[in-house]
This record gives sequence, C-alpha cells and structure tokens, in this order.
Amino acid sequence: MIRKILTVMMFLSVCFSIQAFAALTPELCEQYKNYVLETSYNNGELKYKLFYLDDDDIPEMVIENLGCCIKIVSSDGNEAFYIASSQYDDEPELYYGAHGRFYECYERSGRIDTGAVDSKTWEFCPEYLFYDKASRTFYETYSAEKLSGETVDLCDYNALSAVEMCRDLDLIAQGKQPIGNGY
Repeated sequence: MIRKILTVMMFLSVCFSIQAFAALTPELCEQYKNYVLETSYNNGELKYKLFYLDDDDIPEMVIENLGCCIKIVSSDGNEAFYIASSQYDDEPELYYGAHGRFYECYERSGRIDTGAVDSKTWEFCPEYLFYDKASRTFYETYSAEKLSGETVDLCDYNALSAVEMCRDLDLIAQGKQPIGNGY
C-alpha cells in the first residue's frame, strides 16, 4: 500500500514539474540554449538556473558568473532577451563581488531582493529590484513591503553547469522531466 502511494506521489510530482515548464516552447528552449552556449564559450565556470520572476508561465534563466555577477534571460513568449540591470543602461550584469551582495527572488513577484554591506559602517543596506516588463529593465528602490512565500537564491553554487542546462532544456522542449543536478 505504501509503495502504491509513493508511486502515485512520484508520478504527480513529475507531472507538476513538466507542467511547470509547459510555456517554455521548443523554440524558446532553443533560444535559451543559445544564451547558454554563447556565455559558456567564453567562461566554462558559469552556472544556470530556471526560476519565475514575473507572473507569466515562462521561466526566466539566471546566468551566474561565480563571485562576480548574474545576468537574467527572460522571454515575451516569442523571443528571449537579457533584462537590463537598470533603465539607465543596456548592460544586463547585476554585480555582487566582495561586499556580501546576494540576489533572492520571491517567485512570481517581479522583485529581486538584494543589498550590500556598506564598506564604511559595515551595515547591511537592503535594495530592491523591480522588474518593469514593458521596458525590460529593473528599477531600484531602497524600501519595499515585506513579502512572504518561496524564494529562489539566484547566487546558487549548486546551480546547473552549461552541459546540464542544455540537457534539461532539450528535455523540457520534448515535454519531459528535467533532471537537474541532484541537489
């Protein structure tokens, strides 16, 4: 009896995982893969992860250059693109480096919580990046309402390698369960 229950639970979790990425069409998977291949060609140490920034059903992909910066790839359903780090420039890099900066997203909130340690006072200064879908940029504020719910760490040392992300994107394009990296 317990074995049957576990089998049903595993089946349902696989169905929900596959359904979670259903809006990521084979064409978008191919475009996301192009970003992976383009970035990993220059730096084989990058890490990749799919997550939901906004309220649509198309996941974003974070590209992490460990210890340096992250870039976020999004899509409007037709084309994939980098989200610019601010409305003032076209650069997609969100830097973190040596000052204790992190990037954490409350899924589907359109917001990334971040911040850094002030080098003079050693106090942590929170910052909030809000995604403006229309302009494909983030805008920054220093205060925001408290959110609750599931968060995703965008600076994740256990994220996928380029090979693993390409494999998972191929599986998603075929309507299959992504494998991940076992963490």
